[in-house]
Amino acid sequence: MYALLTPMPGLPWYLLPIWPLIFWRIQRLKAWFKAAGGPDSQMLWGVAWNGRVVVLQLSDDLSRPHPGCFRSPVSGRLRRALAAAPLPCPRRTPGP
Repeated sequence: MYALLTPMPGLPWYLLPIWPLIFWRIQRLKAWFKAAGGPDSQMLWGVAWNGRVVVLQLSDDLSRPHPGCFRSPVSGRLRRALAAAPLPCPRRTPGP
């Protein structure tokens, strides 16, 4: 277990001075995951050698859209190009 004043076990000695920053980043990452992830989604995170908090693995449950997710605007030209894309040939079947 770890807390703001109790660093996580196995943390290198040179990261101890910046432990509060690392702890804050972990808390922010967990808050984002709780807001963006579904009820069965899972996340595996770690701390790199330089103190950066990294996401190692996310479950597939994040693929569905959520109300708070970011959607980038699509230009009209791209929308028309995607709408006019040819459909795949019906005679082709996926191979093994």
